[in-house]
Formats: sequence, C-alpha cells, structure tokens
Amino acid sequence: MSIVVKTLSEQAYEIIRDRILANDMLPSKPLRQDALSKGLGVSKIPLREALTRLEHDGLLISHPNRGFWCGH
Repeated sequence: MSIVVKTLSEQAYEIIRDRILANDMLPSKPLRQDALSKGLGVSKIPLREALTRLEHDGLLISHPNRGFWCGH
C-alpha cells in the first residue's frame, strides 16, 4: 500500500463532484464561492481550480462575471 497525497484542489474537486452527483447542488442556484471555500476550509485559488476542472468534466457551467452553476 502506498501513501497518496492529494492537493487541496483535488480534495475540493472530489467533495464538490460527489455533492453534484448526489444532487445536493441545485442547477437553478449559483455556487457561492465564498461559502464553499469557507465550508471546505480552502482558499479561493484551489477552489477555483476545482470548479474549473468540474466545468471541463461537464458538471458545472461558468458564466463570465456571474460564477458557476451546476450543469448536471
């Protein structure tokens, strides 16, 4: 067995992805980055990296200057 080290961005990605797939995030409401970063205990930079990755995976939709929405 080997030790796997995950970055904060990877950890945030997995948690948010799991919430999206469990339908805990509504598509009609924008994701509040301040609340997410506080709730996950990460700064905005790793959170934005995770959100961008989720957008590339097709789970989120970003709107310039308006933030991210659940696209699943």
